Amino acid sequence: MLAAEGMSMIERAIKPLVPMNDGYSLTHNEVTGIVLDCGKKVGKYTFKIDHREEKLVMQSPISGTLEYFYDPTPGQGIWL
Repeated sequence: MLAAEGMSMIERAIKPLVPMNDGYSLTHNEVTGIVLDCGKKVGKYTFKIDHREEKLVMQSPISGTLEYFYDPTPGQGIWL
């Protein structure tokens, strides 16, 4: 559930920026996750949920694959 909430937050943050950048597009579905296509020069960023491990996985053309886990420590509530 927390990973799904994180995905919603990511989509809400990215969505308003897409129209400000020519050639960018945003798609979201259950199979591919969130895909931000920044065009041929930059590439695609993907955000997916690993439901089994409750983590967010981001694939970047620059940084490669990054995984984020939720820290449930009281008072923290952050993605690491």
